[in-house]
Amino acid sequence: YLPSQERSPGVKFDAAADFAARRIPGALFFDFDQKVKDASSDLPHMMPSSVHFAKCVGELGVSNGQHVIVYDGLGVWSSPRAWYMFKAMGHSLVSVLDGGFPQWEKEGHPVDTAPKAVTDIAAKPTPYVCSPLPNRNLLDLAAVEDNVQSGKYQLVDARPGPRFLGEAPEPRPIESGHIQGSFSVQP
Repeated sequence: YLPSQERSPGVKFDAAADFAARRIPGALFFDFDQKVKDASSDLPHMMPSSVHFAKCVGELGVSNGQHVIVYDGLGVWSSPRAWYMFKAMGHSLVSVLDGGFPQWEKEGHPVDTAPKAVTDIAAKPTPYVCSPLPNRNLLDLAAVEDNVQSGKYQLVDARPGPRFLGEAPEPRPIESGHIQGSFSVQP
């Protein structure tokens, strides 16, 4: 289960409260807002080091050979980020739950409503070892700036179309609009 994110200006979905109240049985909270992140960066949701990722994932009881299924409370919103984080760290058995928690509930699958803290870790943490993909799969700011000139990579922006076009305000204090040469996947 994945953390909170402001979906549109002034509207915050509280994933921690939602998770504490209801979740898929056996789910643990994958918190890339506060925990599974690069704490040295002042930017939100930056990729953690492989050592930090391994520690956090091991505390959740995830083993290297285990199939991880990620989902979020709004459908498929932030779960692809967790999917990519696992993939980038070399975990090949990871999937996004189609339709997320809303679809799970709609189909009548079991829902755990016993109180559960987002800080819970697995009853039995496991050792986890990352085998990160080569760094060419992650670009830093300098590489993105270079790419604006070179066009070597196609940058893809997943924000809603109006934010990409600079027609709607950003929920965080960043400049509205998009990086030159990027492509929007949202209408």
